[in-house]
Amino acid sequence: MGRLKASRLPHERRIAAKGPGDSTLGPDCFISFKMNYPWKVYLSSRSATLIQCRICFSQGSKKRMDGYQLLLILTAFLCTLVTGYILTFSIVVMPGLSALNDRAYLTAFQHADRVIQNRQPIFVLTWLGSIVSFVGVAAVSVMDVGFVESRALLALCIAYLVGVQAITGLIHIPMNNRVQRLAIEDMNDLTLQKERDLFEEKWVTYNNARTAVALCVSVGLLILIGYR
Repeated sequence: MGRLKASRLPHERRIAAKGPGDSTLGPDCFISFKMNYPWKVYLSSRSATLIQCRICFSQGSKKRMDGYQLLLILTAFLCTLVTGYILTFSIVVMPGLSALNDRAYLTAFQHADRVIQNRQPIFVLTWLGSIVSFVGVAAVSVMDVGFVESRALLALCIAYLVGVQAITGLIHIPMNNRVQRLAIEDMNDLTLQKERDLFEEKWVTYNNARTAVALCVSVGLLILIGYR
């Protein structure tokens, strides 16, 4: 959990865990567990039957909780929503569309994607917000505790930007735009089959990949929230 050191604290709030002995606090030498939490826990023992716990909140720690911690929670929330979007396509939307014939398949995807293409506000806010908040919380963490202490968060940020957002921008958006440009009603069956073959397998494969990355990132963020 951290390194131990002996220390005296002149100002703190005290919480005593009383055993069958003297419950008063004396000027003991306390053992401090230095942790990456917004609080520090100090343990003291005057006898084998008494353990006293003192919790000290510093002004810097309060600011860290108010700013960094809230931004981390917001990032986890938005990234989890994004994960839910693409997970839904992986396990519900695309398997459902796969049962349709070629014309119906491409038409249905056009209609579903057009909602996003028309900048549905909640979707856009969630998707872009996840990027901004993730970059923001990573920057705050680096400025606060440095690159070494922020390496787990930075790794998650890079994984999200590359494994989710880059795949979306480089693979899915161009493929979606191609489908949107199709004049489906004017296409014959052979052309429809060709367009579907060019689209379906590749789109689904990369969507499953970004979904797996997004799930891992979301779980990682939740672990960081608990750890912090």
